[in-house]
Order: sequence, then C-alpha cells, then structure tokens
Amino acid sequence: MKGRCITNSVFITENVRDAMQGLNYIVPAQQKADYLNVLLNVGFERIDMGYLVSPKPLPQFKDLYEVLSLIEPTEFKTRLMVQVNNPESTLIACSQPLIKSIGYASSISEVYLMRSLHVSQEQSLTDLLKIVEITNRHDKELVVYLTMAFGNPYNEEWSPEKVFNLIQIYQSWGIKKIVFCDTYGGTNQFTIAGLYSLLCYSFPSIEFGLHLFTSSQNWFEKIDAAYRNGCRHFDGVIHGMGECPATCNEKEHVGIVNTQHLLEFCGINNIKTNLVSEAFENAIVQSLLTFSDIPLE
Repeated sequence: MKGRCITNSVFITENVRDAMQGLNYIVPAQQKADYLNVLLNVGFERIDMGYLVSPKPLPQFKDLYEVLSLIEPTEFKTRLMVQVNNPESTLIACSQPLIKSIGYASSISEVYLMRSLHVSQEQSLTDLLKIVEITNRHDKELVVYLTMAFGNPYNEEWSPEKVFNLIQIYQSWGIKKIVFCDTYGGTNQFTIAGLYSLLCYSFPSIEFGLHLFTSSQNWFEKIDAAYRNGCRHFDGVIHGMGECPATCNEKEHVGIVNTQHLLEFCGINNIKTNLVSEAFENAIVQSLLTFSDIPLE
C-alpha cells in the first residue's frame, strides 16, 4: 500500500466489556477476574475489561476495582484497558497501575454522543483534548474509538471527508491510535474499503483499528475489506457476544465480530497473530464457565 509501511500481522483486542455490558445478570468479581487471568495469557494486544463510569447506567462494572485487585501477574505484554467518558474518570483510570490503556468513544454522530455520553460534539472534542493531556502526563496509551465512522441510523449527514477532517484534528493533538466503529452493524465492505484506503494512505503515522458489529453471515467480506486496505488491529469477542446500549434498539441485535472468526480469517490468509493456540482454547472453555448465555450460531 503506497505511503505506508505496514506489517502483515494482525493484532487483536479481546473486548470483555462488550461481552458483559448488555447482560441481564451480574457476573461476580471473582469470575470476571478468573476469565481475565486466562485471557491475559493468550497474547492479545489489549483486553478491554470495562467502563470506569457511574454504576447506575452500567452496574456490571461497579466492581472494577475489586476485579483489578484479583488480577495475577503474567509474562505477556497484553494491556488492560478501560473506557472512560470524561477527564475526571480518566484521572481515576490513570491512578490504577494495572490499567495501561485508556479508551474514549468519540463520534461523527451528534445523536450518538447525546445518547451515549450526553454531550455535544463540541464538548466531546473539548473533553478529548483534556484526556490527551492527562494520558500523556501519566504515560498511558490512549485509544480513540470513533463511533458511527461508516455512517449512522439517524439520517445524519456522513461522508469520508467528515471523517478525514476529524482525523486531522486528532493527528494535530498527537493521537496515534484510532479505532473505527460500526456500532449498529449497518455498513458494507465497500464503505469499509473506501474509508481505510483513504485514511491509511493519508495518515501513515496513525494506527487504525476496527470495532465491528455484524451478523455471523457477512463478517468475512468486511474484515477482508479492512485488512486489504491497511487495517491491522481488530476488536473481537469470543463467541461474538455484546451489544451497544446506545444503538441496540435501532434494529435487530447484532454482535461484535467473533474472535474465532478473526482467527479463521487469519488462518485462511496465512496471517500471523500473537495468540497462543492452547491458551486461546483455554479461554474458550473459561468463557463457558463465565457466561450463562453463550449464543449458538
């Protein structure tokens, strides 16, 4: 790909947060920690373990500090990540030594921001700039999740140019890791290919990822479109669980892409990952012990 030197390897973030946030029951802290401790030995790039927010909207994560206290040391370099929603929660996350990465959800969509974070796009940008300064000061990795990156179900205007202009702002602030999100499962492989082709070429110093909600029928062509146009970082969830509370009422539920499918794609295309096969199989077994509602495909 012109303008960019990229590896053929794929790096996977296991998104435990997405798997858990929509559950209608609370997973006990010890079970969460047992699952995370198994995942930490698989070789994932990151593990997104939860939200650092008020327990009222997301009670699943009210025990996050207790879970952190139960994490065991590991030789792997997997980064534990939490999602924050403002500068104040960022400061709290940065005070936790085990948390190495901070995730923040920005968006092209004003409607999504109001529903999810209860902020305007202008306020979201103001908050993000403060979060950049905080994470830099505390030497934490910042990962910006750009939701509705491929369009939205709200009839709001969307174009690749709007995404491009926002990425220019992010780049000027020194943001180097951006994950494009299709949080309602409505995009197609052609939109994905076009956006990654444009932005991976235009911003070679930025590491672009994909956080994809999709059905089990059309995941392959979407992952393929992203990979062939420069994306090397993918979020997944074992068994394809998870939903986005801000969008799950817009259409029939679709889950985040199945981590097993990501590995299937890599196997078919002879693409290297850092995952240890035996440890990943152990994680699949542990997931069955953690969740009582594993979906059947």
